[in-house]
Amino acid sequence: MIELVGLVNTGLDEMTPLAWNIYTSWEYHGQPVQIEHMTAVMANEFKKTFSRTNTRIFFMGLWDSVNSVGVLWDRIFPYTIRTSNVDHVRHAVSLDERRAKFKQQLFAPTEFKENHVDDSMSYIHLVMALSWGQLLRYLIDALTGWKKRPLASINDLEEVYFPGNHGDIGGGWEPTPEGSFLSDVSFRWMLAQAVKFGVRFQKGAVHQWSSDFPSVSSFLAYHHDLLSPIKKCPERTPKSGLPETPLKRFIGRAEDGCFYSLLWWLLEFIPFFTTMEDKSGHWKRVPQPNLGRSRTISESSSLHWSIFYRLHYIWDYNPKNIPTKSFGDQFVRSLQNFKEFKSSDIRKYAQDLTIAKIQKDWKSDFWKKIPDELEEIIKKNPNI
Repeated sequence: MIELVGLVNTGLDEMTPLAWNIYTSWEYHGQPVQIEHMTAVMANEFKKTFSRTNTRIFFMGLWDSVNSVGVLWDRIFPYTIRTSNVDHVRHAVSLDERRAKFKQQLFAPTEFKENHVDDSMSYIHLVMALSWGQLLRYLIDALTGWKKRPLASINDLEEVYFPGNHGDIGGGWEPTPEGSFLSDVSFRWMLAQAVKFGVRFQKGAVHQWSSDFPSVSSFLAYHHDLLSPIKKCPERTPKSGLPETPLKRFIGRAEDGCFYSLLWWLLEFIPFFTTMEDKSGHWKRVPQPNLGRSRTISESSSLHWSIFYRLHYIWDYNPKNIPTKSFGDQFVRSLQNFKEFKSSDIRKYAQDLTIAKIQKDWKSDFWKKIPDELEEIIKKNPNI
């Protein structure tokens, strides 16, 4: 948005709603690249009159950006977070969110796959959906003169998947009886990234927060699922140290009512038009009900170390969408930058690594070493 309409000048706060209206109009017209297009002209004139131009953002951190706008057509902003005026982007993404209206909105496009649509769709349904989507696209292109958008470049981008649903990444759930949150795992990672890029905090604040919400209690906290109609009763964690046997830490819908869960399930049966990008950079809308399906995770995605550690320590943490072909490589990548692990040991352990091996291995000392990005930053900067 800042790239399109600029950053509104000081004292012109009342112009912000107009800036938003111009931006949303531009989005709904498919982000036209022609400078003579009405929405592009309006944005350019607004920017020259009311905003600071050429504004750059040095660091931007996001927690599980999702497509949750729209009802049937889901006229989401499919290119919203693709921007070229940000130098460093860090995006913590939920691995376990299942709701149809909370699909991840990534900066980096996933690799195109002809069979990207779920296999449960019939072949005829798929062909009809794609054909109508292509026909609609061509009609819109012909009527509006819309051209394929150029992909914006970001110099430094990291999008990492974390365990838990949308609220387990960005926060919002009640704490466990031990006072911990699973969302603190992604928050610790983001804090470490922010300090790394020079974001300044009150002296001692980061150190104090890290002591109050340590890494171990955070990655052992409850995980949630609003599509679960039943509230679970998780086990308590040990008063100190790591558990010696797997724990049950899934709490389902938690304190949210069963009726609330049923409302979310009603949306799962609606055939929303899912937006997909094809090889040519155009977007297709394929109608299909979500039916509680997990998010699609590509083999090239990055998994945080806490996913592997929860697979080991949490008995009822069993995500079905973890990429299998790159599983060992993902494990290596998640730990290779921590000093307490030797690269050779990580690679040796990752050979023929499976989820079953992680869950059953209680003899190795490997799992007693808990990684912590923020702690390593604090050691280098003890006064933060």
